[in-house]
Amino acid sequence: MANKKNKKPLLFKPYYKGCLWTGGDMIKQGLKVFCYFLFFCIMYAIVGSTLSFDSFVLRLICNGLVLFICASVIFNKGLVQGEDDVGLGEIVYARLDEGKPVEEMEKKKSYRSLRGWLVFLLAIVPVLAVTLPGAIYAEREMYVSQPTPSWVQSFESQDEIYQPLLHQTMRESATGMDVLRLISRLLILPYVGIFTTENKDTLLMLEQLAPLLAILPGIAYPIGYMMGPYARARVHGDIAANKRRQKRRQKKQNAMKNQRKNPVQEKKNELI
Repeated sequence: MANKKNKKPLLFKPYYKGCLWTGGDMIKQGLKVFCYFLFFCIMYAIVGSTLSFDSFVLRLICNGLVLFICASVIFNKGLVQGEDDVGLGEIVYARLDEGKPVEEMEKKKSYRSLRGWLVFLLAIVPVLAVTLPGAIYAEREMYVSQPTPSWVQSFESQDEIYQPLLHQTMRESATGMDVLRLISRLLILPYVGIFTTENKDTLLMLEQLAPLLAILPGIAYPIGYMMGPYARARVHGDIAANKRRQKRRQKKQNAMKNQRKNPVQEKKNELI
């Protein structure tokens, strides 16, 4: 009984189903979701070093919590957008039912469940453009030799010493692929924080799975968007429940007023 009382009522109303593609508006939504990706990556790059514990369990919990927060924010963004689109669809449906004119753009922007997935695909295009090349050409990190100490430089004039150490002075310039791998690593930093960079084989596997790992939190957007009708139904249910409570309260108040009036009328009748 307690669960039934605490359960929020749902009241679904008919809404107009819009188009899957709405043009520039969807591109803006995709860019917003992509900006959430960048924001969390930059924030993690700043504070992520504080989550590098010796314990694997602590790293898993803390970095997993970061991923959960990121997914929750993106989920809420999709939920709000879905609820707004359903609300617009209800208005369009009511106007059409009453025979009133409706703008074509309002019809297009009305709720469509698969639109959230299309916005998600638009948002991950830049992410995949960066992570896919890095995943394809990912290589296991090798040991990089350190600069020779200054006292060795005095022996560089001797060929038998200088030739074996020649590779120490050679430095390769950064390539475009190195930049892509750096950005790709930035997008999967929470996963790298869980497993650390000590195990090169695990790090290679993470880089190869970077396209999938980087977009995982973004899947929360279309899921949240598809929950829009339920969020809207909860709003209507709360409004209807409040109206019922107000009516019951009003009936009780009227009944109490009548009870107060009846004794006075009875006394008057007795006196008469």
